[in-house]
Amino acid sequence: MTRVLILAPYWHDRQHVGRRRLATMRRWLVADGHEVVVVAAGSGTRRAEDCIDVVDPAGLAGDMRAMPARVPFAGVRRLWQELQHLPDAGVGWARAVASNPTVLKAARASDLILSSSPPESTHLAAMAISKATGVAQLCDLQDGWIDEPLRPALQRFAFRRWQEGRLETSVFHHSRLLLVTSSVWEKRLHERYPDLKERVRMLPLGAAVEAPMGLAAQAPSGAGEIRLLHAGSFTMSHNARRMEYLLEPLLLGAENGARVELLGRLHPRETEALGGWRRKFEASGWELEARDSVPRDEFLRELPRYDGLLLLSASSGAVPSKLYEYLQTGLPMLAVCPRDSAVAEIAQRQPAMEFVEIARPAQARDAVARFVQCCREGRRYDAPAQFSDENLAAQFLGWVAPLLGANG
Repeated sequence: MTRVLILAPYWHDRQHVGRRRLATMRRWLVADGHEVVVVAAGSGTRRAEDCIDVVDPAGLAGDMRAMPARVPFAGVRRLWQELQHLPDAGVGWARAVASNPTVLKAARASDLILSSSPPESTHLAAMAISKATGVAQLCDLQDGWIDEPLRPALQRFAFRRWQEGRLETSVFHHSRLLLVTSSVWEKRLHERYPDLKERVRMLPLGAAVEAPMGLAAQAPSGAGEIRLLHAGSFTMSHNARRMEYLLEPLLLGAENGARVELLGRLHPRETEALGGWRRKFEASGWELEARDSVPRDEFLRELPRYDGLLLLSASSGAVPSKLYEYLQTGLPMLAVCPRDSAVAEIAQRQPAMEFVEIARPAQARDAVARFVQCCREGRRYDAPAQFSDENLAAQFLGWVAPLLGANG
C-alpha cells in the first residue's frame, strides 16, 4: 500500500481553516486506497497509528492565527515576533520535525510528502525530509507566499521579501507538484517561475462535505422581509477588509423590508461605528444586526434560512472557502471584491453571483438591485459541478497518481 506523509502543525485544532483542506485531501487519499500519516504539533513526541506528534520548542507552531486586536500593541508585538523567526514562528517546530527520528522513519516508508501553507515553515521541513529520504514533495499553497503577503514583516521590509523569496525559490524548484487555490495565484507563479509551469496546478478550496447542498426552491419573499447574511470578521482577519466596503453598496439598493445580519467578531472600532450604520440603514427602510460567531456546524445549519448571502474579499488572489459553500446552497450571492481578483472571475461565470468592485460604491446600484430582486423572488441556482467534491477529488488524485507511482 502506498503511503502519504502530511505535515500539518495545526492538525489537532479542528477549527483551523487550513486543516479543512488537508482533512479533505486525507479523506480522498484514504478512499483511493492510500495510507496517510499526519505529523502535527503536540505537547510531546508520540506516535499513533495515523499521527505523529512532535513537540514545538517555542509552542508557536500549532497556532499561526493573528494575534487578537485587543491585545495592547498587538501589531508591534506581532511584527517583532515575526522578525525573530524566518520565515515564521513555526520554524522551530519545522526544524524539530526535520530531525525527528520517528518522522524520518515514517518518511522513508512513504511515497509522498505533502506540505501545506501557511505556515510556510512547513514547506522547509518537508523539503529537508524529502532531501534526506529521496521521497517526492508536494507543496500546497492555500495562500500566496511572496505574492500578496499577509504577514507584516513581508509587507514592510524588502530585505525580508528577498530572504523569503530565496526560500520560496528553493522549495518550489525542489517540489514535484505545486498546488494553488486560485487562477490568480496560478498566473502569478507562471509569470515568476516559467520553468515550473508544468508543475503548477490549480485546485480550488471547494466546499466542505457537510455544507448544505441544493436547497429546494422556497416561496418568493415578494414584498415581505428578506434576510441577508454576511459571515466572518472584517479587519479582525484582514486589514483591508473594511466593514464600510460592504455596507455602502448595500445602501444604494436599499428597499423596505430587508434585514442584513453580520455574523462574526467585530473590531472595537467597528462596534462603535455600528450605531451610525444602523441609523443609515433604518432611514432607507433596512435593518442591520450584528452578532458574535457561532460554531461552524451551527453556521452551516443556519445558511438555508436566509434569502441571500454577502461576501466581502479584499484579496486579489485568495478565494474565501465559504464562497464555495455559499454556491452549494443555490442562494443568490453578492460579492464585493477587487475587479481583477479571483473572486470577481468566479462571480462573472456563476449565475448565482452579482459582483461589485470594492471601494467603488457609486457603481454598485444596478448589481445590488438585481441581487435584491433575486432574493425577493426566492431564486435558487444549481450548484456548479466544477467545484463538487467528486470533481475536485478526481483532479487531485489524477495529479498525485504519477508521484505515488514514481516512488512506489
